[in-house]
Amino acid sequence: MEGCQGLCSITKRDFFRLFWTAWDSSLKPTTILSAFEATGLAPFDPERVLACFRSRDNRPSSSDSTSSVLSASDWRKIERLLCQVVEDIYDSWASKLSHTIHSIAAEKQILQVENEQLKEALINERKRRQRGKLLLLEPAAEYNGGAVFWSPTKVAQARQHQADKDEEKKAIQAQKDAESKRREEAKAQKAALLEERRQLRAAAKLERQWEREQKAFEVQETQQARTIEKQLRDDIRLAKRGKKKSLKPPAATPEAIKEVQPEIPVLEVDRAATTRTCKIRLPSRFRQEI
Repeated sequence: MEGCQGLCSITKRDFFRLFWTAWDSSLKPTTILSAFEATGLAPFDPERVLACFRSRDNRPSSSDSTSSVLSASDWRKIERLLCQVVEDIYDSWASKLSHTIHSIAAEKQILQVENEQLKEALINERKRRQRGKLLLLEPAAEYNGGAVFWSPTKVAQARQHQADKDEEKKAIQAQKDAESKRREEAKAQKAALLEERRQLRAAAKLERQWEREQKAFEVQETQQARTIEKQLRDDIRLAKRGKKKSLKPPAATPEAIKEVQPEIPVLEVDRAATTRTCKIRLPSRFRQEI
């Protein structure tokens, strides 16, 4: 869990392997005896602890072999090399440089360990994914939890049963894929049909709009023709009236009427033949005949 930084889960199958590795590497007789000896308990030696608190020499010997490049794990050699180069190791700048070198070396080592652990976790995860499936072996009726040995026939039957189940799953998955593909095709056909209907409705709408515009244009033309025809009739009627007025003779004066008007004879009617006492004046059409 620490090596993979929580990216991979640990199952029961991995627990015992990790636990036994830690147990076997830590609980050994040599490790236990060396721990007692390092603390000065057995055999009893107080100098082992007191030596850690005694002052060291300011100039450690440079008997160790030098190299052009030191790794981060050799931080002690780096510290000794710094003490050889710097005159006053108790100076604040020298102390700061020493702490910086130690911090960088520690961070590099931590990152290197984390990188190795992540690589190992990735390898384990890949192995886990490639692990085979458990065979469907049916235990005996009186199974008490102990070790069970299966015959090759039982193993072959279990493998065949597992293969049949895998084939059945593949067939079901293929059927689901075919059904999904059929639904997608039906959905695409429905969408195409809806698009075609939409286009037909749009075309019909445009046609109806064109027909309305055509009818409106025809009505407008008819109205304009009627207006023009009415205006022509009015113009002709006004022209005829003006012509009649120009051809009509001038009005005669009363003196001319008196001169031209002939004398109308007055007929004497017997008063006994009529009930009126006034004279009867015949119409003009009867006067000419008389």
